[in-house]
Amino acid sequence: MLKTVDYHKSLNINTESSLYKDLIRAGWFRTIDENHLEDVQKFFLEHYGSEIDPSIHIIFNELYGVKKVNLIPNEIGRRDALPILNPGTASAFFSDKNLYDLFLTKDHYPVCLVKCVEGDYFNQDNEPISKSSAYKLFFENKKDLIVKHSYSDDGKNIELLHKRGVNYYLGESEVNLNKIKKAWGDNFVVQKKIKQHTLMASPHPSSVNTLRMVTLRRANKINYILTHAKFGAEGSIKDNSGQGGIAVAVHEDGSFADFGMDKKFNLYYEHPTTNYPFNKLPSIPNYEEVIAFAKMLHKKIPHKSLASWDIAINHDGSPIFIEVNFAGALMHYQFRTGSPLFGEFTEEILKEIKSFKEEKNIALDKYIRGRNA
Repeated sequence: MLKTVDYHKSLNINTESSLYKDLIRAGWFRTIDENHLEDVQKFFLEHYGSEIDPSIHIIFNELYGVKKVNLIPNEIGRRDALPILNPGTASAFFSDKNLYDLFLTKDHYPVCLVKCVEGDYFNQDNEPISKSSAYKLFFENKKDLIVKHSYSDDGKNIELLHKRGVNYYLGESEVNLNKIKKAWGDNFVVQKKIKQHTLMASPHPSSVNTLRMVTLRRANKINYILTHAKFGAEGSIKDNSGQGGIAVAVHEDGSFADFGMDKKFNLYYEHPTTNYPFNKLPSIPNYEEVIAFAKMLHKKIPHKSLASWDIAINHDGSPIFIEVNFAGALMHYQFRTGSPLFGEFTEEILKEIKSFKEEKNIALDKYIRGRNA
């Protein structure tokens, strides 16, 4: 009888990958339907041109009891699909938090108290101001603030500044704008803290918890694909799973799944920090408007076909745009939401990838034959 790891290798599972090790540690691969895996490999041979690591299909079936063939493994999503869906070098421009209120939305974006762009200061109306004016705006503000590096994503380089008396503190250290600039460099933004809706705050009040919403430009329109909510943990102000947070699926009617998942594929029916039961979460109010908001934002970025939006829910139920990502944990999205990454467009995108790879191989072959002639 084959050892477990050898058996998994025989199924084309990459047993050397960090994904496999995380899944094993989390207790997955309990049941494997080999007939289903045969269907999976037939699907990818036909539409993609080669077999794949079926780990995502095995775990998806264990988790949801559904045998889907059109799930996208991480290596296909990031290595093959992204260069076709999101080509070019515009990602850095569209990811600059100092530009969001200029080309995406100002009314549904946190108020920017002070911006620093390449070392120069600007106010919330994007007017250039002196260093002394920036300092004055900073110290005259009466409430807590959020500071972010303008080019970072996934919760990196984001901190909460507490107002105590006339000064600001990062943890127990007093800070001013000069210290922030030394720490964050020449590109950052200082924003007023938003007041989020009580339903989003309930599982973990310390963090601004957001909806990670995926949209896809296909068939000449922006299509909504899937959403999961991100809740911070252990008192952090950040909601990202990479920072220890928990992801909970959001259904198309705005209701939540009754369990969440961390980055290592462990399941939680209660929040690990607050013990808040996820099945007690009420539905997101006016969720169809939140979906429409994400699709509206995507229309303003014609360069990218796949976008992952972080949307907070304001205290009045309106959406607040936080940031956009053009890569993301694509495979994790499917585990967390129970939805294929490309939905109804999976087959045509895989065929597009297959055609693209074949054209590259033909071009490479012609180049090699020309060199050897």
